[in-house]
Amino acid sequence: MENPEKVVIIGNGFDLNLGLETSYDSFLNSPNFGELIENKNTLAVHLKEKHSLKHWVDIENEIGDLSEKKDTTIHHHEYNALSNALINYLKKVDTSILRKDSEAYLFLENIMDSPFRDTFLIVDFNYTDSVERILASLGIAENEIQDRIKKVHGTLKSGNIIFG
Repeated sequence: MENPEKVVIIGNGFDLNLGLETSYDSFLNSPNFGELIENKNTLAVHLKEKHSLKHWVDIENEIGDLSEKKDTTIHHHEYNALSNALINYLKKVDTSILRKDSEAYLFLENIMDSPFRDTFLIVDFNYTDSVERILASLGIAENEIQDRIKKVHGTLKSGNIIFG
């Protein structure tokens, strides 16, 4: 869409409100992340230590801080392993079961019933296809869905994500 009148920005809170277990906290407590720890991935070990201190971790900032201290070749390998573990974890999240009574779902439903239905763009920071699924469930054609959504950090479908 070239000149949208309205821009909707969607982040992980959207998926969480739909009932999806997509938080970094859920990932850090998953077997996918546990396997990285077992394999002594120093990036994962560092994130686990930070998470243990506060029961929360800002993965993006920690990756940035650690990348300034580590050998970039080793870090690149560990980063790829972390990305792949997150992709594998999120692929197990069932995005076909979305809470239709959630504020997130109702928000998109209201947009599609509004006068500016044809003039909006969704900037989606999530890796999942939850927005696409909701729009499809509302009867929006596939080509229109693709025209309305700009994925910022990549997608699970492509297998190429950017932490952010």
